Amino acid sequence: MTPDEQIVNTTGNFAPGRDIVLTLGVAMGVASVRYVDYSENVAREARLSALARMNEHAKQMSADAVIGIRFDSVLAVTRHSYSDDQTLEYTAYGTAVVTVSRHCLTRHENPNDSAATSN
Repeated sequence: MTPDEQIVNTTGNFAPGRDIVLTLGVAMGVASVRYVDYSENVAREARLSALARMNEHAKQMSADAVIGIRFDSVLAVTRHSYSDDQTLEYTAYGTAVVTVSRHCLTRHENPNDSAATSN
């Protein structure tokens, strides 16, 4: 996999059109935003940043796909004598895998395809 190639991401337990040949482990990415700056756009950007960091972690593991992707978020509060800091932390995680392209059967090769046998 070259650095410019995209990693396949899916919330499912398989990579569509590909067969999993090796499971590498959990890939994870974390991004934080100050809660005072919170808006839907800021939250979206933080989730995308966590996803990008997860993909970078997967690339470091030599994965070409991450399956079973999930997101978690937590509001962390740090108490100071002068104020409270609130940080919203997003975590993206999934299983990093190595895949190969699946051979697709043509209609004539599939014995269960009634359209291929009916003439």
